[in-house]
Amino acid sequence: MTSLNHPDAQLPAAVPAPTALRRSTGWLIDYAIVMVPGVVLVGLGLASVVNGLAGSAGATAAETALDLVTGSGAGLSKITSSFWSSVTSPLLAAILAVPLLQFLYLSAMLSWWGRTVGKMITDTRVVAAAGQPRLGAGRAVGRAFCTTLLETGLLAVAFVLVITGPRIVGLALWAAAIAAFWLNLVGAVGVRRRTLIDRVTGTAIVRTTVYADAAARAAVLARRTSAAAAAAGRRTSDAAAIAARRTSDAATVAADAAAVAAQMAFEGTATLAASAPVQQAVTGAGQAALRARDSAATLARSVPVQQVKAKTADVAATVAQSAKDGADRLARSAPVQQALNSQAAQQAQALGQAGAQRARELGGQTADRARQVGGRAQQLWRDRRARRSGLPPEVTPAPLEGQWAEIFDEPDPTGPADRPAGSWPAAEPQAAFDPTPSPWPDKRGII
Repeated sequence: MTSLNHPDAQLPAAVPAPTALRRSTGWLIDYAIVMVPGVVLVGLGLASVVNGLAGSAGATAAETALDLVTGSGAGLSKITSSFWSSVTSPLLAAILAVPLLQFLYLSAMLSWWGRTVGKMITDTRVVAAAGQPRLGAGRAVGRAFCTTLLETGLLAVAFVLVITGPRIVGLALWAAAIAAFWLNLVGAVGVRRRTLIDRVTGTAIVRTTVYADAAARAAVLARRTSAAAAAAGRRTSDAAAIAARRTSDAATVAADAAAVAAQMAFEGTATLAASAPVQQAVTGAGQAALRARDSAATLARSVPVQQVKAKTADVAATVAQSAKDGADRLARSAPVQQALNSQAAQQAQALGQAGAQRARELGGQTADRARQVGGRAQQLWRDRRARRSGLPPEVTPAPLEGQWAEIFDEPDPTGPADRPAGSWPAAEPQAAFDPTPSPWPDKRGII
């Protein structure tokens, strides 16, 4: 079925006719579209007439006076007629241009779209009446011609006749144009509201559904958009709720796992602390500390250590006495007496002072070595007790040197490499079993 929006659509019986207000509104819009430029053209024509009258009045008056002087009345009429025609020609052209403009507008719009601008605004259309051929270009041009003739064509010709004459014919034609205009509208009071022009050209003006369809499509689109937005909102809300539940569940599981891990760690630590190996290790460490303290105290009170201390004191006294005796013998010897009486007395005195100073140094070194021997004896006793009890050996101090090493049956590190059989092996380096620096004095006796 052909839609009414198509220019070639025919008029079905059930298609509603437009109301009088809708049709008159469309006609007024189309008439204004034609008359606005028409009024402008007529106004320009009137302005041209006024200018022509003002410019040609002198020449026409001179010709009229000459014609009166010569007594030629026919010449006066000829002069007046030619002057009036030349002055009013722009106005006449503007008046006749108005129906031409209306005809071109109506024929072009009806042929191409089947409606004018006014009918587009009022949502109406010109279609072929029921039982008539389709609305083509010829029918559209015929309707445009009839409409132009009744609305502006007869009036334009009447105005031209009134201006150029005869005026009686022009006035009669003007009255006939008015009557024809109202006679055309009398037919519009019927059910189908078809005017005389509609009946002559086999056309009709009907309502269309362009705006209704657009509104329906907009409503459908709005409903679809609203439904899509609501569905998207529901999906987003559901997704957010699911994500929140999952996050809450994950947080709960993580909290439970952390609590279980903490409880297990606490129970494991308590079980480990209460276990027999740990208790035995703690008890063993305490007993080892007590044994070490008792061993140190016993070693300090032992006979060998006391003997070493006594022997060290005797050796120091012997060395000091030997030094004193040697110094006395040296002072009573003949060479020394001669040296004292000789010119080198100052040198001898200096040597004596140096010897005394050296003796004091030897005494200090002897005391340091005595302390070292005592510490070494204590270390040897602790090591021996540790080997007996199965504990690791403690830090070994630096080995003794010289005659002190012979006292404790140790090899002299400063002597030759070959030692008699049965002598002690050379002490291992301290870093081999303990990287901590030794608290005992080194070979030079410096802490």
